[in-house]
Amino acid sequence: MSFFNTQVLEIHEITILNNSFAPIKKLYLKEDLIAFNNHWDTKGKLEVTPVDATFSAKEEHYKFDIVYSIKSSKSEQTRWLYHPDGKVVVLSKQLSPFYQIKDVANFNKLIGVN
Repeated sequence: MSFFNTQVLEIHEITILNNSFAPIKKLYLKEDLIAFNNHWDTKGKLEVTPVDATFSAKEEHYKFDIVYSIKSSKSEQTRWLYHPDGKVVVLSKQLSPFYQIKDVANFNKLIGVN
């Protein structure tokens, strides 16, 4: 299922932050959100242990703040952590699975990551 399933979920914007929490890019145009979703749909779940997949605070990483609403409800936000090698995980108090984006180079270009 698409992350941006328009029958259920309406994405308003995605803000990309660097590891110092400074915004580096904001995606809000429909074509950018569609392009993001096309890459997002390629992600596959990684079979790694939490220790192997953790992000070091000193390591280069980014955050995605995704603002969305479900069936016209009030807006909500979720944060994902992203490593430029394509690994992504939702920021949560619970242990969450890691995923891998397939076309890392083009995804990084879309989100403004070198």
